[in-house]
Amino acid sequence: MTLRVLHIEDNRADATLVEEALRAAGLQPVIQRIDRREQLEPALRRGNIDLILSDYKLPAFDGLDALDIVRQAAPDLPFIMVTGSLGDEFAVSVIKRGASDFVVKDNLRRLDEAILRALREAEERRVRRVAERRQQLLMRELDHRVKNNLASVIALCEQMLRDAGTLQQFGDAFTGRLHNMARLHEALAQSNWEGATIRDLVSLSVGPLARDGTQRLTLSAPDHVLPASAASSLSMVLHELAVNAARHGAFSTAAGRVDIAWEEADGEVTLSWTERAGRTVAPPARLGRGTQLIEGFIRHELGGTSTLDFLPSGIRFVAKFPMPGPAPALATATLSSLAPG
Repeated sequence: MTLRVLHIEDNRADATLVEEALRAAGLQPVIQRIDRREQLEPALRRGNIDLILSDYKLPAFDGLDALDIVRQAAPDLPFIMVTGSLGDEFAVSVIKRGASDFVVKDNLRRLDEAILRALREAEERRVRRVAERRQQLLMRELDHRVKNNLASVIALCEQMLRDAGTLQQFGDAFTGRLHNMARLHEALAQSNWEGATIRDLVSLSVGPLARDGTQRLTLSAPDHVLPASAASSLSMVLHELAVNAARHGAFSTAAGRVDIAWEEADGEVTLSWTERAGRTVAPPARLGRGTQLIEGFIRHELGGTSTLDFLPSGIRFVAKFPMPGPAPALATATLSSLAPG
């Protein structure tokens, strides 16, 4: 293995012996040798170092000073003291001060073992630190999502109360939206909040309302993962469309079906929902809460526009908004098993 070594050593002969010991152990060292304090910090800033070997006694400073500088600038960089025998007490103090190991020059046969162990421990610390950082990020994201979800629930409840009918009607509509949010929350948590695909959203938000689930849905959509924020908004839009279809449109008849399509062009998405063989639906006298929610999510959350047409076969909904992710390959699928079992 190639090993980039910073060797703090003033004795050229000792430096040669160390290099020969490394090569004899099967390592391929690329060694930069320094012997003055003012050379150490620039070498650390360059960052191309896997390991530091340091003598203790140097003309201008000693190995303990070097160790303190390294631990301040690069806490996890392996540092092995390679020096003459100065006693067990000194060796223990060096380790306590932060060195990875201590090797005496009279016993360089142990150097490769000390190096490999120090590198392995450094890698374990790096992996553990990355995992800890990821966990912290996920916890912050979870906290952010929970707060956002609670705010959404409160806002949703307040909006629905303004024009609620009976308590039963309010309860059915409100709990349906909460269940949809819960299903999406679970899916996003399983993806570590990276997002969800359109197919995921259709399965979660439309599938439970498609009743028979026999060739009810056709989806033509990209296969990439949408960011969590866009997925949340689109999930609510699809849920409201599915609720309307179950009550009044394509999902309320045995032959009804829904075609969902996603098209991308010039950084813009066109999402369409088209019902076929449903019941004839007359335009309502005023916009219902579901329609208002759809328009709100498209306009305010996704920055787009939408149209809703009432046709003899059911509604046709079209939304246009900026593309939330990179353009993927198109995948077409017939979703025939989305209804709950």
